[in-house]
Amino acid sequence: MSSSSHCHCAKSSTSTLSHAEKFPNILPSDRLGRQHATFASFHESVHGSDGNAKKSLPGRKYYSLVIVTDRESPSRRRILLGMKHRGFGKGLYNSFGGKIDPADACPAAAAVRELHEEANILVPLTKMQSGQVGTIHFTFDQEEDFEMIVHLFRVDLKDISKDKDERKRIELGIRGCEEITPIWIDDWRNIPLNQMFADDSIWLPMLLESSEEEAYLQFDGFFHFMADPQTTNAVTDWFIDVK
Repeated sequence: MSSSSHCHCAKSSTSTLSHAEKFPNILPSDRLGRQHATFASFHESVHGSDGNAKKSLPGRKYYSLVIVTDRESPSRRRILLGMKHRGFGKGLYNSFGGKIDPADACPAAAAVRELHEEANILVPLTKMQSGQVGTIHFTFDQEEDFEMIVHLFRVDLKDISKDKDERKRIELGIRGCEEITPIWIDDWRNIPLNQMFADDSIWLPMLLESSEEEAYLQFDGFFHFMADPQTTNAVTDWFIDVK
C-alpha cells in the first residue's frame, strides 16, 4: 500500500507520484504520516530516545499475512481481498492471515493454515516460503509496550500451479468463513485502499507494481499508528527498508 506524494522508500527509486496516479483510491497524505529516511530517525520520532537501537517491546505479538494475486495476463491483474466481519479490522478489506499459533512450525506454516481457513486456498509450504516478502512492524500511540510483527507473504495463482485447469479449480473453490468473505478485485489498481488500514496505501501499490520480470520485492516496514487505529486509521510515522 504505497502512499501518495511522499512515498520515497529507502533504497528504492519507485515513483510515488506514479503510484498516486495509478491507484486512485490511495488515502490522502494527511492520513499517511511522516516518512523517515532511516530506521534511526523513525525510532527516535516514535520512542523519543536512542534511535539507533531497536527497542525490545515486551508486548510483541506475531502474525502472518498473505497477498493473493492472479496475473493471468498483463491486461488482467487481480488481487483477492477479504471483507472482515468481526474482530480487528471489522468493516475493512484486508488480505488473509492471523496470529501465529504455538503449533505452527514457522511463519510460513501459519500463513498456509490461515489462507486455507479463510479462503479455502491450499498452498504448499515450499511455495509459501518462496513468496516471503519480509516483515511489517506496527506500533501505536498510547500502547508503548505493544508491537505487532507481521510476516508478509505473496502468492500468485501461477505460483501455485502452472496448469490453467488447476488454477481454475482453485479459483472456483475459494470460499470464506464467518470472519471474512473473499472478493476478487478485477484490476488491482482499483484496490479499495480507502477502505483498508492506512499503511496499505503506503506499501501495497509498491509491492504490486514491482517488476514482474524479477523476484517479488522484499522489504521490512515500520508503521506507527495513532491511538485507536480502527477509528482514526491514520499513520503518524513510517519507514520502509527495501532489501
